[in-house]
Amino acid sequence: MILLFLFGFHDICNQMGQEVLASYTYKGKVIEKSIVVGSNDCMGACGKDCWFKKTRYTRECLNHDLCHRETKDIVECQDELNKAIQTFKFATRCNLKNEI
Repeated sequence: MILLFLFGFHDICNQMGQEVLASYTYKGKVIEKSIVVGSNDCMGACGKDCWFKKTRYTRECLNHDLCHRETKDIVECQDELNKAIQTFKFATRCNLKNEI
């Protein structure tokens, strides 16, 4: 809870398998889409893959995953990437029993 206040990230570990609204900005327009957390190559996982069951899942990483998947545009997804990097550094790891 303190980390959320200090660094502004949103843990979504408890929403695995559920739809969550993700958003990103592309060419000045906000795009929103419902995504199932943990689906399609571990959407929402911070880092390259979901190589650990105890990885970090946050809304910021979900937003970056969606932006990258939909646009493949590194420059346009830079804001989402910057937020995801901070999340990766400071979010706590999920303790998942089963993978999706």
